[in-house]
Amino acid sequence: MGGSSLDEVVRLEREIARLQALQVGALAEYSAARDDAADVASEVALALAISENAARMKIGLARDLVTRLPETLGALSRGVIDVYKASKISEPTPVLSDDMAREVDAAMAGRDPSSIRRMVNRTVHKIDPEGAAARAEARALS
Repeated sequence: MGGSSLDEVVRLEREIARLQALQVGALAEYSAARDDAADVASEVALALAISENAARMKIGLARDLVTRLPETLGALSRGVIDVYKASKISEPTPVLSDDMAREVDAAMAGRDPSSIRRMVNRTVHKIDPEGAAARAEARALS
């Protein structure tokens, strides 16, 4: 391969993220074309040699990024963040409406990706304080 430098490692990391964005789009499209059928996760798991749970998580993330988190998908497509960081933005948003999720997504755009989880959680609480309080109360009771 030659030219082993840190710059090359960074370039490759960004290229991998761009490829991950393409895979996200393809997974979301495949799932939607199959009307999100229950066996989609099984098919993806078999094709990618991963567990069905991992396939369900990939498909769910793909659907979220494509339909609810366009800024995060854009950052992934540009190689600014990787799919792991994109998942940290997506994970707290299922409890939010689509509009609230897009608001979180917009608030995260352009932020330093190094502390994404903490920033997303803070933003979710700011956008949906009543829901955050209810979720905290439910956690305390369980």
